[in-house]
Amino acid sequence: MSIKNKKILLAVVFVAVLAVAAVLIVTQSGNKAEPKEILPLNDAAKKVFSDLDTLTAYDGEELYDIVGVAPEDYTEFVYRTGENDIGLIAREIILVRAKDSEAVNRVLEALSRYRERRQTETRTYAPDIYAMLEKSAVSRKDLTAALIISEESAKETQSFLAGE
Repeated sequence: MSIKNKKILLAVVFVAVLAVAAVLIVTQSGNKAEPKEILPLNDAAKKVFSDLDTLTAYDGEELYDIVGVAPEDYTEFVYRTGENDIGLIAREIILVRAKDSEAVNRVLEALSRYRERRQTETRTYAPDIYAMLEKSAVSRKDLTAALIISEESAKETQSFLAGE
């Protein structure tokens, strides 16, 4: 093969490599995922918790007084409870979107202390509620913290956080 033919062959291979690279770049840029729409926390909760509107809603002052989550630590929250047959608070949904990573750590700590306090309170007089608390866990995804107390705590928590 002559030097001239080798140069032509090299040029053809180079152009082919560039063409393949261009095609890959174009197809990869077309496959980028759209940014995920972040729903308001209450709307996100309604998608997972069908009973949300039947539960008692609490305000920010109650979130702070009862659970210990300070207003300066969150951008939004959902705090709802439901009573059992004898009027004790049994079902709870506490969801908090923290302002930043330091705030989410404080929120997680407050939720953990609250859960422990509820366990202590219910251990001897409300074994059904205590059992739900035992199955529950304080969970986090990014800046969202959750404590869901119910018969299906783990499933509901996983379902909610999957959408976050």
